This record gives sequence, structure tokens and C-alpha cells, in this order.
Amino acid sequence: MSTLSALLPASGASNFVASGILPNGIPVALKADGTIEAVNTTLPASIPSASSVTYSTNGQTNINKIAFDPNVANQFVIAYKDYGTTGGAGLAVVGTITGTTLTFGTPVVFNAKAGYIRIAFDPNTTGKFALIYRDDNSPNYATSIVGSLTGTTITFGTPVVFNSNSSYHNSISFDPNTAGKFVVAYEDRSNSSYATAVVGTVSGTTITYGTPVVFNANEARYLNVAFDPNTANKILVAYADDFPNGYGKSIVGTVSGNSITFGTAVTFHATGVTRDIFLSVDPNAAGKFAIAYEAVSSTQGRAVVGLITGTTISFGASVEYRSQMNDHVITYNPNVANEFIIFTRGTAGAAIIVGKVSGTAITFSEESPLAGTMSEMDIAMNPNAAGQFISTYLSSTNSNYGTAVVGRVEVLGGAPTNLTETNFIGTSTSTYADGETASVMLQGGITTNQTGLTAGSTYYVQPDGTLATSAGTPSVVAGKALSATSLFLSDTPVASGGGGGWTEISSTTVSTAVASLAFSSLSLSAYSVVRLEMYEMDRSNNLYTYIKISNDGFTTLEDWPLNGTVWFDNTKTDYDLTSNASRASATGNSLYLIPHNTITVVNKKLNGYIEFILKGDTIIVTGVGTVYDDGPAPILWTGVIDAATFTDIKIECDSGTITAGKFRLVGMA
Repeated sequence: MSTLSALLPASGASNFVASGILPNGIPVALKADGTIEAVNTTLPASIPSASSVTYSTNGQTNINKIAFDPNVANQFVIAYKDYGTTGGAGLAVVGTITGTTLTFGTPVVFNAKAGYIRIAFDPNTTGKFALIYRDDNSPNYATSIVGSLTGTTITFGTPVVFNSNSSYHNSISFDPNTAGKFVVAYEDRSNSSYATAVVGTVSGTTITYGTPVVFNANEARYLNVAFDPNTANKILVAYADDFPNGYGKSIVGTVSGNSITFGTAVTFHATGVTRDIFLSVDPNAAGKFAIAYEAVSSTQGRAVVGLITGTTISFGASVEYRSQMNDHVITYNPNVANEFIIFTRGTAGAAIIVGKVSGTAITFSEESPLAGTMSEMDIAMNPNAAGQFISTYLSSTNSNYGTAVVGRVEVLGGAPTNLTETNFIGTSTSTYADGETASVMLQGGITTNQTGLTAGSTYYVQPDGTLATSAGTPSVVAGKALSATSLFLSDTPVASGGGGGWTEISSTTVSTAVASLAFSSLSLSAYSVVRLEMYEMDRSNNLYTYIKISNDGFTTLEDWPLNGTVWFDNTKTDYDLTSNASRASATGNSLYLIPHNTITVVNKKLNGYIEFILKGDTIIVTGVGTVYDDGPAPILWTGVIDAATFTDIKIECDSGTITAGKFRLVGMA
């Protein structure tokens, strides 16, 4: 006698290297490099996703502001100050992202000497954006201009002044619910540096403004404005109040036509000077926003989440994300609710940090470092690619050139699935870490680490890696449930109708006892392999059960010159063999499906499949299955039939009956 492990892979399992974490019992997909990964709609973080690309090699670039066109997939604009030109001109350039590759058009000058540049796209008008900036040609007026895109070409309208004096800390946001309308918030140096806002309207390439409104009659710095895309006519402004005290405050504004009215400001940081304030509104949750700021007394990078109700603001607890920072920007992830991304730098270098929000509570991920020395930073999420972002910055390690890099934060759900019609191979037998050798129960085996299954039901692998009794997209059969925790893993990926794999020929369910079950009058000329699948077959007693083949409706039976059935007792290391079942002729015309009394079957259930490979004038037979006594007991079937094909196949009991089961005949060309 030989041991079970010497004859059969452990319960149909095989080892692979895990790519990413594999939860216990998760469906797994085979990758092109031979590793495996969990079937899911999760994309792992990739920071950076590709090498950085310079978009300006004319000299030092400052400011480097980026915005995606929400109406043109994978297109964005970067506006920046170029010190390679006389006086530092304001330029803008169109960028395109294909996969992780960045390409750029030709930069266009919009002002001969610009500072405090900000950019925003009109989400209601394709290819239309506005820039605000300080015109550093005398007399330093606060100015705006409309840009229009045609492919990768930018054309600009005529500049329009919105404050006839020097202004700093400008910010702009378009109304997502009204085409051509935006709000600018700024520090008005002509009016004691008061915090001021004004409504602008774009018509073609012309801008007109309403009346400026002071919403904070103190010296203000670091203003940031944003519309709430989920609440019509609502804006939010965050700023540092009463400089140099510089407490962090925010206030809600309501836009009506060209006018704005404001609620009452609420403090989010009152323990010292606040600076480098950046604001982002969650596009997936009405009235929710996050503010990133520097607490100057400690140089900490901190963030806080706020909620808007009417014109009232409430804040959660401020959370430190970095003990020391010099610059940062923040943006919500448009593809994932309650998640924002911070791009920061400090003595520990530059990094991407993800914030997860629950209510108003924040938890932060570990930092994902970005190589190189950088400043003058910005970040924008690609609305057309889950988790993907572009960071822009001045690269001190690359001649201070304007530089961009692509990255992707982890996407937990909502991403395109990695499941295809052909890459599902089985389920993990335990939990495994990234890079660990993982055991996978392959198709054709039985997985016993599932939960909540309904015995007898067919389950399909879903795009997110769960199992369900209805097909997902793509349609991938997982197998037949044997119990609440056990699943017989089918390697029949295609159901009735074909489509490149197995095609269903016939199927039947036994619910009333029968002495035999047959598929007759078959036409198998289109197939090179035919498979008989058996799910939860039950019998009335423990006597012999056979497989028989015919080409004339069972008037005569085809001979099996060779056949054998090997079965294993799950409580022992022994196996046994029965061969050449001779029930009607010397050579034998039957294959033992279940031998007589060798295994003490309690509930007499059988699951498995037998394949008939049509090879010229011979049929080669091979199969694997499992019966149950006090546990699963594997069975192997093998044989050769003296025939080119068959028209009839029968499962027959020597005595007693087949009392239950589902049976299916499938073929492959």
C-alpha cells in the first residue's frame, strides 16, 4: 500500500506565490507572471506609478498648479510661473495621461509676469478654465483670464482685473451646478487685507464680476474657497484670521446671482498661528469637507473634517498627520467616499498620505515616500481613473524644473475587477501575506473554508471576490455548494451556450428515486472532450454503482479493455483498487463509479466529474470525485473504451436506487 499523499496532491491543492494579501477562502486569479492575487475590485497603491516627467525645462518654475478637465478624459492643465523668462512669466500647458504615461503640449504665456496663480475648470463647459493671478507688472493688480482648450492647444481671452490693487492668497472655485459661474476669495491689500469674495461669470472668453463682499474684517491669509457640488449655491472658505494671530477659521457663503451672503465663521484651530491652509470638499458626501493646515507653533501638519448644515459648520477633532511639514496640499478622492489625499514635504522628505474619514474622525495611512527634493507643490485626482493622481512640483534635484509624477492610492472597491473568464483557478486554503507561498484549492477540488453557502446551489465568482448564486460580469462558475462551508470547485467556466470553454449538452436533477439515470441520443461530433458532472448524488444503499456506455440505446454496451477505480479512506493512509469490472463480458463493459462496501458511507453523497476524451477509435477516461463517510474520501477513475464516440451514457445501481443529485453533461470542441 502507498500513502494518500504519495498518490494525490493534498486535497487538490497546489502552491503559488501570493501577490498581495490573500484572505482565507477568497477566490484567486492567476496572473501572467505565474503569481496569484485575490479576485477583487481593489487596486493596490502604486506611488509613484512611473518615472517623473518635466513639463518645463526653461528654468526654475514656481507655483505649479494643476487641474483636470472633468469633461475630457485624462486631460489636465498645469499653470506655473517660469523664471526662465524675463521677470517670471505665467504659462499654462496641456497634459495628457495614457495609462501611467504623461505627455505635454506646448506651453502658452498668459501673462508676462505673474504671481499667486490659481486654476479651476468649469465642470459645465468642456475645455473651459479660468486662471486668477497677481499681475506683477506694475501695479500688481489681481487679475483673471479665461482659457479654452482645443486638443492640446490653449487660447486665452482678454485679462480682467477683479481687484485694482495688490492681492494675495487668492483662490477660485467654479459652481458645479451653474455653467460659467465661479467665486474668488482673496486678501484685499487695498482694504486692510480683509478677507473678500466676489462672484465671477464667464461668457465665451469674457469675465464679468459682481460686487466684492468682505466676510472677515480682519487681516486674513491663506484663503481657500470651494463649492459644495452636492448643495446648490453653497461655498465654503477657510482662512487664517486676524494675522499675525492667525487662528484657523471657516465660513459658509450662499451665492444668489452675482451676490454672496455669509453665515458666521467657526474656528477650527485656536492654539496659535495657522498657515498653509488648504481645503477640499468631499464630492461623494453632501456638506462634508476637510482642511489641511500647519500648526506653526509646532510645525505639525494637521487635518480636520467639518460638516455643513445650512450656513452652520461643526468640526471633528483635529488630527496630526506629520510631526513636521513645510508644504502640503489636500484633495478628496472623487472615486471613493470619505477619503482624501495629502501631498506634503518636510525634513522627512516628500510623501503621499491617505486620510480615511468616518463621521468626522480621521485615520491616516502610513506615508508613501516620493524620491527627490521638491517644493511649490500641487496635486489633482484623475476623475476618470480610480485612485490615480498627478503631483506637480519644483524639482530641486532636477535644476528646479517643473516636474510631474503619476501615482495611485489603494482603491478598495469601485475599481475595475481583475477577474476574467479564464483566470480564476480556485480558492485560498488560508490567509497569506504578500509574497508568501500560498496553498490554493484548485478547480476540481473541494474547498471547506467558506461560510453561509446553501447546499446544492451553484455559486459564481463575483467581480469583488465574493460568491453569489447569480452570475456577475464576467460570468465565472465557482462550483456547487456541498454544505454551508464546503464548495465543489467546478472547472467548467462556461454554461449553456458556449463562448470559448465548455458548452452544456444536457442536464437533469433527480428528486424521485430511480434505478438508473441516462443521457441518450447524444450527438457529440462537435466535441473532443465530454464531461459528466455529478453533484450531491445520493443512493438508497451502499452497493455497486456503475457507468455504462452505448451507441445503440443500450441494446449493447461498449467494452472497456482497461478501467480502474482508486479510492482512499479519509481516516487512514491506505487506498484500494478495483479494475476491469466484468458484469457482462470478459473484458468488462462497466466502470465502478462507487465500489461495493469498501467505504462505509453514511450519507452516501458523491460529487465529482468524469471526462471522456475522444481520440480516434478510442475513448480515454479520467476523473476525480469525493464521497463522504465521516469525512471526504477521494476517488480517482480511469479507463479506455473501444469506441470512437458514444450516443448514450448511463449511471446504474446494482441494486437500490439513485435518490437525489444533479447531473450535467458538457462538451468542449
